[in-house]
Parts: sequence; structure tokens; C-alpha cells
Amino acid sequence: MCACETRTKGGRFAPGHDVRMVSYAQEYLRDERELTDEQMAYVRESGKLERARTRLAEEERRRREQAARKAERQAKARTKDEK
Repeated sequence: MCACETRTKGGRFAPGHDVRMVSYAQEYLRDERELTDEQMAYVRESGKLERARTRLAEEERRRREQAARKAERQAKARTKDEK
């Protein structure tokens, strides 16, 4: 049975109700949250921990690319101003 008291077909959550655990896994990887042993077991077994790790790596890659583009634009603007 899901925490919302919906009956499940043998799973821990009703469809879509495990989204919070994905967020918890991301927060755990950012050192923003501790997980109980039960939560940790679930996110590992379900693959949510690995998915959260992949998502965070992708977010970090995008942030670095955005920062690099911004630095490039600023450098071009400084060069243009110097001329």
C-alpha cells in the first residue's frame, strides 16, 4: 500500500507516487538529505539513485557550458570595448 493509502499491485507506491523518492535521491547526492535504510534500499534497487546521479551530472554539465558561453560573451564584449 502506498503512503497515500492507495492499494498497489505488489509495489510500494501507486503509479507516479514515487516521484518524491527521486527528489530525495537527488538531495541525498547533493548532501542535502539523509535517507533511511529503507529509502536507500528502495532508491538503489529501483535504479532511482543511478538516475538521480545521471540527472545531476547532466545539470552540472549544462551549468558549466552556460558559464563558458557567458565568459566567452563577456570576453568578446571587453575586446570590442577596447577597440
